Order: sequence, then structure tokens, then C-alpha cells
Amino acid sequence: MCLILFAWKQHPLYPLIIAANRDEYFNRPTDPLRPWQDNPDIIAGRDLESQGTWLGISKKHRLAAVTNFREPGFQMETPISRGLLVSDFLESSHTAPHYLQELEPQYPLYRGFNLLLWDGNGLYYSSNRHEQLLQLLPGIYGLSNHLLDTDWPKVVRGKTLLSQYIQQNNIQKDKLFNILFDQTLPDEQSVPQTGLTSDWEKALSTIYIDRDEYGTRASTIVLLNNNGDFSITEKSRNQLSEPLGTACYTYPTQ
Repeated sequence: MCLILFAWKQHPLYPLIIAANRDEYFNRPTDPLRPWQDNPDIIAGRDLESQGTWLGISKKHRLAAVTNFREPGFQMETPISRGLLVSDFLESSHTAPHYLQELEPQYPLYRGFNLLLWDGNGLYYSSNRHEQLLQLLPGIYGLSNHLLDTDWPKVVRGKTLLSQYIQQNNIQKDKLFNILFDQTLPDEQSVPQTGLTSDWEKALSTIYIDRDEYGTRASTIVLLNNNGDFSITEKSRNQLSEPLGTACYTYPTQ
């Protein structure tokens, strides 16, 4: 997943609002959002290549999401799949700090990642490219393929659009999806320079990505209300020419 926009304790009805895009090659096999057959407590899409996920919720009252840290040319032999960081947390019963404390010695076994965890109490951010575990304060955040709130154009624009929209009481998922479908191109001067070709840097700088071989495969909205009930909705596709499919699950998690 390449963009997670989220509002933490910024809305009177929804303490956590997440709008997220997963960008991936279209030839990578993927299951859409659904309860997992081998663990129905987990509701998430699934990467069928490594059996992990990029974002999911659990009936154990937890949520997790991961993004890759962009490092062109970085090589590792047989790294552990970063998607397993999400599914392992959703299956566990540890608090987020406990889970991350036990995980930290294994950070060198993964390529660069950013991990967002909610354990029913606090919201936490960790990265194996950042030395500090952060318990997040209330605010509007954006996470792409660099550290939290790095001022890439898609992060800055996404945070602005989310902040403007949640000023109203009535939150509509379609309006949040409109943010995730935004394809506004940034000006040349603000495009990140991360070691990719200029063509790819520009293509990856929009919120929604639409290329022949690579693009936004899944857009997901998560709403957590004051009763502790989750709603998770995904619009996804497996091919560029394929119409978006929609899956939605709402249930109390306690």
C-alpha cells in the first residue's frame, strides 16, 4: 500500500477515520477484502504470493496497516514478507507496544517498512527506518513510502483534503473514496527524487495511480465509531481494465 491518510480523534462521531490506497503490480495475485478462511476473525484483503496483507481489522479489537519504504536498488536475500507484520499483529493478543518490542530485534530481517497499529486503546507508528516508536497524538496524518508525514505531494494534498472533509458531522464513504481517486498532478518542483526515473517519480506522485502494469489495486475506508464498532469498505480491481468491485463489512468488535 502506498498511501494511508488518517484522522485520529478529530471527529465527534469517529475517533479513527482511515482512507488508504494500496498500489501494486497488476500481475501480483490478490484476494479482495473478506473474512479469512483460516482465521475468520480477520477481515482484510490478502496477498496470495506471501499470504500477508496491507491493511486489516480483527474482531479482537485491533487494526494494522503497512507501507513499504521506498529504497530503489536496495537488495536483501530472502527477506520476510512485510505483509506478515499486519496479519501477525491481527492474530496476536498483545498490546501494540508489547508486539513491537518483541518484533524490534527482527527488524533487520525485513526490507524497509512503516507499520501502523491500533490495539483498542492507542494508535502507534513504527518503522525499521526510524529509531523511535511513536504513540500518536490526536491529529491528521499521512503515510506513504517514506517516514510518517513526509511532505510528498500526495501526502500533503491527501491530508488537506481529509482535513477539509471531516469538518462536517455526516461522513459519507463516497466522499472519502473521492479523495483516494484524486489524480491531481503536482508541479515538477515538488515531485520527490528517490532514485527512480523521472517518469516513475511523477507517476507515483498522485494519490491514485493508473498505469498499464502498475496502479492502485485497492482503496479502503475504515471508520471506527464511539461504540467501538468498525466499518471497513474496499473498492478493488485485479486488472487495469477491470471495473472496481466493492466489499463492505460492519460489525461490533467486542
